[in-house]
Amino acid sequence: MNVALSALNKSHAPYTKDHSGIAIKAKSGEIVSGSYAENAAFNPSLPPLQVALVQLQMSGISFNDIQEVALAEMEQGSISHLADTQATLEAIDPDIPIRYIAISE
Repeated sequence: MNVALSALNKSHAPYTKDHSGIAIKAKSGEIVSGSYAENAAFNPSLPPLQVALVQLQMSGISFNDIQEVALAEMEQGSISHLADTQATLEAIDPDIPIRYIAISE
């Protein structure tokens, strides 16, 4: 969860205020992270899972090797990445555990 919190602190969300970060732990023990990168038009903003999945692929790690995922986000943000994160991971492998924390200011 510490890696997800660190990614949250690097996120850019001046409009929604939904600073969020994610950490993916591979079966090898390697951990990659992703931070929310918001665009002024909101679309195509990059959700933290998408950023982390790109990092995973760039590290040569298969989606089949995902062991667990941690998502951290600010509670007062105007959106949440939890449902989309769950849906995407469900499509990859329904058995991937997700840890989640919503942080209040």
